[in-house]
Amino acid sequence: LERELARAELEREMAELEPWQHVLHCELAGKNPDDAFSSVPYEKGALFLRRVEELVGRDKFDAWLHGWFERHAFTSVTTSEMLADLEARLLRAHSAARAKLDLRAWIDGTGLPADAPRPNSPLLRVVDREVERWKGGATARELDTRGWVTGQWLRFLLGACPGQTHERLRELDAAFAFTRSGNSEILFQWLELCIRAGLHDVDAKLEEFLVEVGRRKFLKPLYAALASTPEGLAWAKRVYARARPGYHSVSVGTVDALLGWKP
Repeated sequence: LERELARAELEREMAELEPWQHVLHCELAGKNPDDAFSSVPYEKGALFLRRVEELVGRDKFDAWLHGWFERHAFTSVTTSEMLADLEARLLRAHSAARAKLDLRAWIDGTGLPADAPRPNSPLLRVVDREVERWKGGATARELDTRGWVTGQWLRFLLGACPGQTHERLRELDAAFAFTRSGNSEILFQWLELCIRAGLHDVDAKLEEFLVEVGRRKFLKPLYAALASTPEGLAWAKRVYARARPGYHSVSVGTVDALLGWKP
């Protein structure tokens, strides 16, 4: 479940990034290092290692990985050194696997290579079926959401909310209390979707969230969504004036740029 959600989120994020930000071996000369902050090193990197594991087998991959940490504990390494180690200690002994792995596409390429693992979670297929029922006219109360975990709710929100009327969004909130959720991931996703839909019922909760939560992961998408309309931008600036003193300097730099803020 987590791996499928992570890949989907990575694809959404990469669609909004510049091509140079897709690259694992990222060249930062002349770039603002803050602009390199994204899920790409984590999630694209994880997919790369998962692909290597698929090709050589779990036992062989684990042996190399354990050895890697033993050889490089408490040291710094470069991308070139890591790739040389991978070639010499793992891939050289598995020529068939090596022939199927395009290292340059993975390390220096943009987007995701065609052979990137595509996880398939049965738990998310359950959600997708309920999303289709909802889009087909089922009421929120008729949906079977028993036992859902956070990842399933996130999948549901992204599938069920876009393109819905305010009335239908209110129906979802009445049934599942998204605006009152104590889960920051769920609340964030709901608030962003409501901003995009122009649903102002959540404005009080949104202001509270922006003031109390300082994570750039949440702040950047919310302020970006608000800044997409003149009305939203004006509202965002009012809230930001109150919230800004409590933010980390990296978050401040990001939101200042989004809102055209002049201290």
